[in-house]
Amino acid sequence: MPIRVTLEIIPRGDEKKKFVAGVLDIENDGTAGDWRPNEGIGHYDFTISGPTEDEPGVSSVQFWERGRLEGFERNRGYWSCVKECLQKLNTDYQI
Repeated sequence: MPIRVTLEIIPRGDEKKKFVAGVLDIENDGTAGDWRPNEGIGHYDFTISGPTEDEPGVSSVQFWERGRLEGFERNRGYWSCVKECLQKLNTDYQI
């Protein structure tokens, strides 16, 4: 069961103008044993990506960075997993 966190920007609170600024995908690689959510230890591979303007008005997804989180205690919860993945990444990107 992958975890996906999507970062949306909503200019001036106008939902019609919102856009995706980035995506963090986290996936358990299955090497830690117990597969049940919130139990045991998990090893995760993750990527962060986001849009890039190739030409005016046309956005495409650009890969930014890949990482790995090993030995995560699942009982800490999804948000703790997201936090640890983000801490491992260089998030100073220019788009």
